Amino acid sequence: PELEQKIDTATERGLSFLAKIQLKDGSFPGNQKVAATALAIMAFQAKGYQPGEPPYGDAIDKAIDCVLAQQQPNGMIAGAGQMYAHGIASVMLAEVVGHTTGKRNKQVRDALAKSIKLILDAQKLPKEDRYKGGWRYQPTSMDADLSVTGWQLMALRAAKNAGADVPDEAIKMAVEYVTRSAARKGGFGYQPGG
Repeated sequence: PELEQKIDTATERGLSFLAKIQLKDGSFPGNQKVAATALAIMAFQAKGYQPGEPPYGDAIDKAIDCVLAQQQPNGMIAGAGQMYAHGIASVMLAEVVGHTTGKRNKQVRDALAKSIKLILDAQKLPKEDRYKGGWRYQPTSMDADLSVTGWQLMALRAAKNAGADVPDEAIKMAVEYVTRSAARKGGFGYQPGG
């Protein structure tokens, strides 16, 4: 109980800090605006705070609006086409969609569908066998790595859990890529064979 209280106090202090440093446009400081903002939203949600509900609901709503405003017509939710930020933002949307209603829910669900389509399309690009099923930095990348793939796989799983149209085969292929990245002596390589 004492440790739990310390963790709870530290978490609340951290969330209070986040709320204080949020920028006027709803984003959070950092050189990866979309990723930092999506991660901050997930931090609030991990503690049980939801959009529209005090004490942090307004901050969460502003942050969601900021991320949604970054989505490009092709579904990419990131500057400069970075799949890291896109994956992180997609996970956040899948987590948020169940805590929204009405017009806001439709807006988030539509953005999630577009972001997932981009992830699925990027996975389908022709790649060497060792890279099949994975992703890399750009949606047009012809290779893959474990860290970018991890975020896309989490986005697909979260979106499927939220009711989005995610084929089982896409998740299976991503898991196979992760499995190919396993090292013989334990752990995982950045890329298969690494």
